[in-house]
Amino acid sequence: MPIYSEIMKQVHALSKEKLSKLDWGHLIIDEGQDFPEELYLILIEAQYKLNKNGFNHVTISVFADDNQTITSQNSSVKQIKAAMEMKRNDSRHYRIFENYRNSKEIYNFAKHFQVTGSNSTLEPKLETGDIPGVM
Repeated sequence: MPIYSEIMKQVHALSKEKLSKLDWGHLIIDEGQDFPEELYLILIEAQYKLNKNGFNHVTISVFADDNQTITSQNSSVKQIKAAMEMKRNDSRHYRIFENYRNSKEIYNFAKHFQVTGSNSTLEPKLETGDIPGVM
């Protein structure tokens, strides 16, 4: 947490000239669940300061999946939404239920390990006929 506090102090102290160098336009974060919640708090604060100083086109998109976390310094989708000040029914939050990645057999095996439960995605339409095995 000390590094987070230091970064926030630096964001607050940025001059307009330095803010222009920070102007990222549209920032896209993929695998957002693998970043700490503090990152989103810092980015929202920086976005607020940029927008307040006339950089109105600064936006952030985050793609995250609670079922694909690979680090110990992670955030849940719920934490990301809270840090980014999104309300429960915020129209900026989109959720994809369709499963384009797996066959039915892999889906049925993998759903036993899902963090958010077996209803977090729909069963895919693709069927291979091969039953997955565990070794």
